[in-house]
Amino acid sequence: DIRVRAGALKGVEVPAARAPSMIDEYPVLAVAASFAEGMTVMRGLKELRVKESDRLAATADMLRANGVAAEIAGDDLIVHGKGRALGGGLVATHMDHRIAMSALVMGLASDRPVRVDGTAFIATSFPGFVDHYLRAGQWQLVVNGDFIDFWNVDLPDHVGEVGERLAVRRLHAVFDAHPRVEDALARLLRAGNGVVFV
Repeated sequence: DIRVRAGALKGVEVPAARAPSMIDEYPVLAVAASFAEGMTVMRGLKELRVKESDRLAATADMLRANGVAAEIAGDDLIVHGKGRALGGGLVATHMDHRIAMSALVMGLASDRPVRVDGTAFIATSFPGFVDHYLRAGQWQLVVNGDFIDFWNVDLPDHVGEVGERLAVRRLHAVFDAHPRVEDALARLLRAGNGVVFV
């Protein structure tokens, strides 16, 4: 069994000696640091520069794109947490599965949804990610294998035709009437929760 207890996060210093044993976890740790109060310093992350992308730079860029102050000093990543992340950014993943997953996790807790420029490569390390992500309550529309928008929608138990038309118009304004968006959105609304692939 896994038991989880929530609590307020506080900034910490992660010594370089920890890097070899958790090098792949630093992007999502940086996301957690965004929601902490105070400065988090992660030291000795040189190896992140030679992953699927320059993961050190990509992580800092992901945070900054979503309103979190972050900087790189040598091989250290410094995150200035304020207890929240604004979100609303588009994250360049560089086709790096860990950057994509970390950004999407950030979007679950940020003030505004977080978007990524691709998701198909997430299956490289976590084929079931989308299923787990859906259980966290995120509404999604996927076109041609890529998430094209991430937006949280609080829908009543019954959504009438007017509500569907309003949502369709909103989506059309954003995506310029993708040929199958209207049908996809109608299916999404009927599904109650989930992801619709078109």
